[in-house]
Amino acid sequence: MYFVLEGFGVDVTVLLSTFVYSFSTLMGAVSLIPGGLIVVEGSSTGLLILAGISKGVAASATIVTRFCTLWFAVLVGLIALFVIRHKTIRDAKQERTTSRNLSLGKSAEHLTNLKE
Repeated sequence: MYFVLEGFGVDVTVLLSTFVYSFSTLMGAVSLIPGGLIVVEGSSTGLLILAGISKGVAASATIVTRFCTLWFAVLVGLIALFVIRHKTIRDAKQERTTSRNLSLGKSAEHLTNLKE
C-alpha cells in the first residue's frame, strides 16, 4: 500500500500504510465474509481518509491495492485451474484410448487362437 500511495503522490510513512493494510485485512478476516469483500475496502478507505488523505485518492489506492493483493491471486488461481483441468481431461482421454487399443488387441489375439 505504501508504494501505491506514493504512486498517487501521497507522502505517507511505511508505518501508516502497514497499519492500514494490516488492520483492514484483519477486519476482513474477522467479518467471516469470503475475501473480506467490502469490509476490507471500507476500512482501508476510511482509515486513509482519517489519516488526512482525500476521498478520491484513498478509494483509488484501496482499489489498486485490493486488485494487486486479492484479485491478481484469484486470476492466477483460475488460470491454474483451467490448465490443470485441461491436462486432466487430456490424460483421461489418452488413458481410455490406450486401454481400448489394448483390449482390441487382446480380442484379435483371442480370435486368432480360436481359429487355430
